[in-house]
Amino acid sequence: MADVETWDLGGAYRRDLDGIWRDARDGTVIAGASDLTLADLYEPPLLAGVRSVPRRWARRHPDHPLAWVFAHAASADVGTREPIAVPAEVWDRHAARPVAMTAPELHPHNLIGVDGVAELIGVAAATVRAYVTRGQMPAPVVRIGGAPVWPRALIERWLSSRPRSSPLEPIQTPPTGGMSRSR
Repeated sequence: MADVETWDLGGAYRRDLDGIWRDARDGTVIAGASDLTLADLYEPPLLAGVRSVPRRWARRHPDHPLAWVFAHAASADVGTREPIAVPAEVWDRHAARPVAMTAPELHPHNLIGVDGVAELIGVAAATVRAYVTRGQMPAPVVRIGGAPVWPRALIERWLSSRPRSSPLEPIQTPPTGGMSRSR
């Protein structure tokens, strides 16, 4: 059991306090999901009891898994590119913490872009872009080369949870009062 709830991929997924990864939108359990720990993702060099964390790995954003390392940066190092010296015992306390997840739905073969989403839901690509802009569909879990990408399973879950409208009925022409027009 984790001591904190963890979010991954821009908030699309969350790991609850029982260690179960779920779709953050509707709570669906993510099949085959497993934890990625800090130690799985990062292994900074160890020298004399200190882990030398490359600054390019860390971000100050509070949701970043390495944001905490800045508490160990010397004030003189602020703004430099020098690695951050983190005591090994501090690193080790954080190393087993789940910070992300992996799941079959995140395999590259299961990711789709705007055109794939449009085909899946039966609309034009411009409509998908409009849905994203207006927040009417799940946010992309990642952008690759600036292009939004979603797991197919995420879009399928969203699609199945959307209220369905009945098929479009033909437009009825208003009655003309029985008068016919001649040409």
